[in-house]
Amino acid sequence: MEILPGVHRVANAVSTAYVLVDPRDGLTIIDAGPGHFERTVLRYLTQIGRRPDEVRRIILTHRHFDHIGGARGLRDATHARVLAHPLDAPQIDGSVPNAYPKGAMGAAMRVAVPLLFPFRPCPVDEMLVDGQSISLGELGELRVMLTPGHTLGHCALHLPARRLLIMGDALNNATGTPVVSFDAVNDDTAMANRTSIALEGMDVDALVFGHGKPVLQGAPAALKHAADKARADLARGA
Repeated sequence: MEILPGVHRVANAVSTAYVLVDPRDGLTIIDAGPGHFERTVLRYLTQIGRRPDEVRRIILTHRHFDHIGGARGLRDATHARVLAHPLDAPQIDGSVPNAYPKGAMGAAMRVAVPLLFPFRPCPVDEMLVDGQSISLGELGELRVMLTPGHTLGHCALHLPARRLLIMGDALNNATGTPVVSFDAVNDDTAMANRTSIALEGMDVDALVFGHGKPVLQGAPAALKHAADKARADLARGA
């Protein structure tokens, strides 16, 4: 569904992708969901009267299977360029195995994830750089922000023209309150908490997430709440 002018949300029970629609620049897809989610995204494009060959780029916020599983299928169907940060690109293109958490949870995920989130390695055509701007035509500039912690190469995306911050999993809104994800799924939770603190004060009205509903009003308060929790977690050693 279109949640802001030119900003569309495509979700299933696992994850969320976003489609930015610009009349001059074409389409930008952000995140690709789990394996086979490309079918859902492509159906959505048909529903809004757009074609796969209008997709210019596919931006992956990070390397986790629930965000990259559909990337190869989307790239094959659209012939669009795939963009990701160089710290996460090796797991996306398959040159390095994707990491799992330690302990019992990691052992369980090694069995479950390939079954739940089928994954084909996907070439990364262009590396994201912290601070770069990607021109989207009438939607203006999409600004890349390195937001490490959930993964080391995690990137959020700022769309000033819509006063929107596309979070990926820098914060997770699955519970209805945006916070840093739980420790087992982060590369570095302390770093993720510091990232949350750094995001406080962003001049935005709306937040969208890889998990959970968008915050379309009250973004500053949501960012402050997340940062306050992050400060408290850091103070107790998290």
